[in-house]
Amino acid sequence: MKRHPRLAQILLVCGLLLAFAAVSWSRIAGTEMSWQGWLAFALGCTLSLALAVVLMGLLFYSSRSGADEEASDQSVFDRRAARRPGAAPGARTGDGRPGAKR
Repeated sequence: MKRHPRLAQILLVCGLLLAFAAVSWSRIAGTEMSWQGWLAFALGCTLSLALAVVLMGLLFYSSRSGADEEASDQSVFDRRAARRPGAAPGARTGDGRPGAKR
């Protein structure tokens, strides 16, 4: 965290706010939660946050590596249409894809 001191501060503040919200919610409701409940709560929050971070990381990696470009490149559809016998390149059919047969 030496390279990203601002990130460490943000994570610390978020953790403190989460702890404050959990304790306040427990006291306002007038219920007690066992240590197993607190552990489950902490693990659930941590794993949910970790999943969100991993999925966003994969999204950025996919975008930066160019893997998404082929899916949105119109010329790919034109090349596929040109390979089909009897299909005119660039010709659109009812489903919006060029050269696709129903």
